[in-house]
Amino acid sequence: MFVCLLLLINKSTRDAAIVLIIGKSIYYLLIVGINPLLYYSLAATLNLIMGNVLRHEYKMTAICAYLLVPVNVLGFCLWVNYYPHDLYNVISGIIIVIQLITLSIRILTHGSSRDNIKYPLAFVHGFNSIQACGTINKTVATKITQQNKWK
Repeated sequence: MFVCLLLLINKSTRDAAIVLIIGKSIYYLLIVGINPLLYYSLAATLNLIMGNVLRHEYKMTAICAYLLVPVNVLGFCLWVNYYPHDLYNVISGIIIVIQLITLSIRILTHGSSRDNIKYPLAFVHGFNSIQACGTINKTVATKITQQNKWK
């Protein structure tokens, strides 16, 4: 949960961190401690919903959420056959850690600044490539029209 709170700082991971915090809060408040049949089905449904919310912007995080659905089915099968839940817990933990790592990598690739500025020196000096392009094109266009007027 602490890592999700840290992911709220960066603009590129804020939406996914909010979804993960809400999903994990629902999981710990409503799902943990109920009947195992309901537990595995609700946990799988919650992971499916989180995957659907994250799928457009955060593909790897959504894939990890989708992978937790068959892991919940595995956990249910282990519960029905009276096997220990260690395999389920280890696989779930690994997938959740991979999910958080994929979001953390997104911070590294998009920069660690809060505003997520791609070119900080250009931002400080107020350089805008669109304005520069428009100025250059306007200058060239006015020179051509002025040359045509003189002819």
